[in-house]
Amino acid sequence: MIGATNTATAEAAYTPSASGTYLPPPPEMPFAEMGMAEDSVVRSGIPDALQYAIYGRILYQNGSPTTHFGAALYDIGAIGVEGVQALGILQAVDIFSPVNVTYFEGGAVFCLQGEGTLIWLAARNAPRIAEIIGSYEVEEFPGFTCATLFEPGTLVLVRENPTADSQKIQRSVDVIIATH
Repeated sequence: MIGATNTATAEAAYTPSASGTYLPPPPEMPFAEMGMAEDSVVRSGIPDALQYAIYGRILYQNGSPTTHFGAALYDIGAIGVEGVQALGILQAVDIFSPVNVTYFEGGAVFCLQGEGTLIWLAARNAPRIAEIIGSYEVEEFPGFTCATLFEPGTLVLVRENPTADSQKIQRSVDVIIATH
């Protein structure tokens, strides 16, 4: 599964309840529904014809791994390239298709709250390759950084732009910089 942590890590993240049982993770949901909550760190513009096929899970929110009942659900392994963490992760979301759609015909707009540089890790690559991609703002989602994407993968908003600081590039050698 795209962006999933290994089972041992995921199980270790859950704390058993008083009865000794583990709480299940939150349900997966269509990406278009994820951005409906006012406090959500994601927004999207997905064509109606694709809404059934594009799901997502928020990996990082406001600089920290997403939690559920107080336990971290993910770690840097969910992003797949450790060097991305050195750039200051603000938000990260895994975009996937439970019905195996591998191309988003016409593209879909995905936005993450905040300002920074967008890093894209396409699901088609194994291992994942971190790429800097172009971004823009849309009037409907003030305060969000957006990109049009055509396939599943992981979208990460980072604080630092690795092209602006050659020393940061040296510390993040496993981040491959590709300009689209």
